[in-house]
Amino acid sequence: MIILLRTLAGLFLLQMVGVSMANNGHLSEEELEAWFNSDIDLSEQVAKVNEGQLKFLDKPGKKPVYQAHNRITLLPMSDRDGWVNLSQCHTQLDAVHLAQLVFPEYTLRNLTVTESRGIEIALVEEKSVQLTNVGKDAKLCVSMQIQALTAQGEDRYMLTNGPFQRRFLDGYYPLNVLLLVEYGGSGLHPVMTHPVAQSGMRVTDDGQRMGIDARFEGVLRTQVLFKKNE
Repeated sequence: MIILLRTLAGLFLLQMVGVSMANNGHLSEEELEAWFNSDIDLSEQVAKVNEGQLKFLDKPGKKPVYQAHNRITLLPMSDRDGWVNLSQCHTQLDAVHLAQLVFPEYTLRNLTVTESRGIEIALVEEKSVQLTNVGKDAKLCVSMQIQALTAQGEDRYMLTNGPFQRRFLDGYYPLNVLLLVEYGGSGLHPVMTHPVAQSGMRVTDDGQRMGIDARFEGVLRTQVLFKKNE
């Protein structure tokens, strides 16, 4: 998704694609085998997946950071038709007169605003949500279904998220993306995340859901590779 916040100072771009199916995120069979069967450094894959300079932030800043909460639920049929449930909540929004939450041209359905606080108008128009008079401490939540899971070979499936970025002119500003992937009822289990867990990017997994908490500047893409339960 892309949020364009138009202010008197110029154009503020916050690009937050919850799930995208970009072709440059597709891994070959050889790359997948290397991913499964070794502990090699995947720095070359980082270059393929992320655009621009990515800097993880190991310590929270003094001021509250724009947060985007993403909750994805894999369904029993997701491995067959690719559809998953997606809900998102945005907090610490910038106070502006006009803004828009725009989703790229991939397949989605049932886009709905589930919560709007501190925003005068939040109106769904096709694949976007138009915002008017966003106030301080505003909150916006949306839900939808999106065709997001793609086969990557026999019994393997990839969930790709991003790009995430918060940019004004040529500068990048801190952004906190929280992703919760619920897979317990899908017949799939995660075997790898990318980028890997590191300072500024925490990954958790309790056997039913996976969590990613990333605090960064620049542009981030994430991937979760799944395999069918044996």
